[in-house]
Amino acid sequence: MNQKDQSILRVNNLFVDFPIFGGIFERKIGAVHAVKNVGFDLFKGETLGIVGESGSGKSTLGKAILNVLKLTAPEVKIKGQISIIKN
Repeated sequence: MNQKDQSILRVNNLFVDFPIFGGIFERKIGAVHAVKNVGFDLFKGETLGIVGESGSGKSTLGKAILNVLKLTAPEVKIKGQISIIKN
């Protein structure tokens, strides 16, 4: 396999949900689905651009990949697979 064809980042079926709390006991009553079923491979030498409207989840996607989302939102639910491949 050519070194340029090697995947360096793989994201599969990524979902990020922020809980909504409400009521007198502040229970979870719903969720905001910030990222829904995102998947891609990034190969060595490539550049990936993420575009979308304000509030569409671009920053949330980046924070989920970098694993820093739980620092600012501890109740956030992240599902999926993120693989960083070191060559």
